[in-house]
Amino acid sequence: MAAGDVRDLLLTKVIMSADGTVAAIISLLHWLVFAEAGDDKWTMVDEASVWTDVLHYRGQFYAVDNFGNVFMCELKPLVRVTQIASALVANKAYRWYLVESLGELLLVARYMTDKPRPFPYAYETKKFEVFRIDQKKETKLVKVESLGDRMLFLGTVPSFSLSAGDCPGFEGNRIYFTASCFDIFFDGNHGSNDFGVFKDGGIQPLPRFDSTSLVVWPPAI
Repeated sequence: MAAGDVRDLLLTKVIMSADGTVAAIISLLHWLVFAEAGDDKWTMVDEASVWTDVLHYRGQFYAVDNFGNVFMCELKPLVRVTQIASALVANKAYRWYLVESLGELLLVARYMTDKPRPFPYAYETKKFEVFRIDQKKETKLVKVESLGDRMLFLGTVPSFSLSAGDCPGFEGNRIYFTASCFDIFFDGNHGSNDFGVFKDGGIQPLPRFDSTSLVVWPPAI
């Protein structure tokens, strides 16, 4: 795929490794593509799959598809993906995320309400489930019942984790989330209204800021 072709498309996620290798997911098509420094084209991975997230973890790219299957991505000598774990549950997760947290690789499932919400809200997140990808021996998924001091931040940008102890005013065992900036175009009239914090098994809205807050808006994390 020529570099210009990708340049003209919307990207839902872009990840770069320390050596300059870039992985990207193309919006709507859900294609996963790679390019190394100096390449004049992108290499696409299995266009039949619907990819939802990609992450660079301990020197290796990992990706997850819409069924919750996790793959390790090898770029040399040829680009290929090898499945290392599967959700193995008959669920209806809306989206899957990969997050590094305290040195662990986590898989997060996001679930939506079964019925559409009244206008202007097209859908609503109802819960999350978190799994740890255990690669010590035979790779398997271990459900995480509590994040402890950790907070997860999920969205279009690369997902990340922080310790509540390092962030005054925040509490651990929370998942902060936003809708994709492209959901408003592809998943309903006002999908981007779906954001909040998941705690104690429920969803709560994020604190609101008045218009004067924009004057002193802090830099993005």
